[in-house]
Amino acid sequence: MELGRILSEKNQFELTVLRLCHQLVERYDDFSEACLVGIQPRGAIFADYLVSQIKHIFKIKYLDYGKIDITF
Repeated sequence: MELGRILSEKNQFELTVLRLCHQLVERYDDFSEACLVGIQPRGAIFADYLVSQIKHIFKIKYLDYGKIDITF
């Protein structure tokens, strides 16, 4: 049984996330007027990771963040 396929190796994925973090900070600065939303289930997992990286890398203490479930 195939569980999935590899879209990106770990190093490439981490570099892509780092680039995305930098682009988001360039655009939204301190996130005082922005909010990140993760779509359940897998998008929320990625958003959790993205938010933690942004907070850690840029020392942002508060970032509006939520999760949404679009299933019926």
